[in-house]
Amino acid sequence: GSEAAGFTASISTNQDTYREKDYITIRVEASDSARVYLFSIAQDGVARLIFPNRVDLNNAFGAGDARFVPRTGAPYSFTAELDSRFGPSQSEMLMGIFYRGRGPELFRSADAFQKEFTLEEINRVLLRVPRSERSRVLAGYEIRSRADR
Repeated sequence: GSEAAGFTASISTNQDTYREKDYITIRVEASDSARVYLFSIAQDGVARLIFPNRVDLNNAFGAGDARFVPRTGAPYSFTAELDSRFGPSQSEMLMGIFYRGRGPELFRSADAFQKEFTLEEINRVLLRVPRSERSRVLAGYEIRSRADR
């Protein structure tokens, strides 16, 4: 969690290690009302916005809300994928950015889902928002090939 912003936020995955094609579920919690943006960060540092998305547009969390993404019964899933460039065992990160306000235009645009951002772009967006209005948290996990014992 992070206390720096004056409110606490956390994200966590349902496992620390996944096999290729396993489903990933993310638990998201905010102590304060906030809009939540989740990014998947590949080993090469490219961040892809995975929530909100076309199916799950509602990223407004109430104070104390804890939710799972994807929600139970959602018509989409996140699967653990290996990138052939990085070998049979890979580390990925999830980054959750929580905003008290409406969140930045860059992340709200209709085509933002699955859009790739550099960490520099995300940092530039963050720096425009007062620290008291936002929180950023990270969670990491491993992905291994099915063949890997």
